[in-house]
Amino acid sequence: MEYKLPLLKKRLILIATLSFALTPAIGYGIAISFGMININDLLQYPGGYILIGATLLLLVAQIIHFTRYLNPITNWITQHPTQRSLPEPLNQRLNNFSDNYWAFFLIYALSVPTIQHWYGLYPTGTAAYTNLMQCILLQLVITIMVGMPGYLLSLSTLGKLAYYIGHTEVHVSMRAKMLLIGGYLPVLCTAVIVK
Repeated sequence: MEYKLPLLKKRLILIATLSFALTPAIGYGIAISFGMININDLLQYPGGYILIGATLLLLVAQIIHFTRYLNPITNWITQHPTQRSLPEPLNQRLNNFSDNYWAFFLIYALSVPTIQHWYGLYPTGTAAYTNLMQCILLQLVITIMVGMPGYLLSLSTLGKLAYYIGHTEVHVSMRAKMLLIGGYLPVLCTAVIVK
């Protein structure tokens, strides 16, 4: 079945954006429920607004990045409709999708808790650096748990490009996907429950 290139681009952007946008909401919801941060402290000026601004800035950067991510590939496909193999730089760009996807999640998980730490947005009676490390680890776990379904859906979307380019190299093998879903995610869920 043929998939339209603009539809594939929109779907990739939508999946990546939704999974990234859900991460802060779920991450801070869990942090509030665990008592790692107080909702009133989170809404104080300027710290809370800077956290929201930093998260929105990362979200906009991620949208812009993935809006442009497939442009060179789709432009090449429209200019060479009969060729079925991408040039090596475009093939490498497609193979580097995992790094591009997870980079925004990693930047978020490291930077936003650090900004929270700088503004002293942690409960009284807790050590500042201990709270910082706990917040970073919690955000890393949440980003992986929330980002994983979007990542797998994005890989599926990119797999539909094979119709146009005859891409035969697998990004992530089925065995690795099963390990991620069946082994890694339950361990992360257990880590959150242990907290």
